[in-house]
Amino acid sequence: MVRYYKLMDNNGLVVVCAAAYFLFSSKKPKVCLDLENFKEFKFVKKTQLSHNVAKFRFELPTPTSVLGLPIGHHISYRGKDSQGEEVIKLYTPTTLDSDVGID
Repeated sequence: MVRYYKLMDNNGLVVVCAAAYFLFSSKKPKVCLDLENFKEFKFVKKTQLSHNVAKFRFELPTPTSVLGLPIGHHISYRGKDSQGEEVIKLYTPTTLDSDVGID
């Protein structure tokens, strides 16, 4: 004889579906980086930490934007040197993805 057991009533199913919807559809912060192209960011401040180490601050596009770079990775930034020549340097961000609006 086959027995069928009711695991959940309709109200429980609605609660589970609603919880899944909110869990998977919650807004994630907007990631700023583009792996294929350079993007412009407003330079805010440079803090010299030692003779060869500096901390650069850049404004992200919106107050809720995050950089979107995993911990331990670096980015390339492009600019011009004092002679007007284009240079590309590496920069290791010190912020987390929970830090929004500025790096």
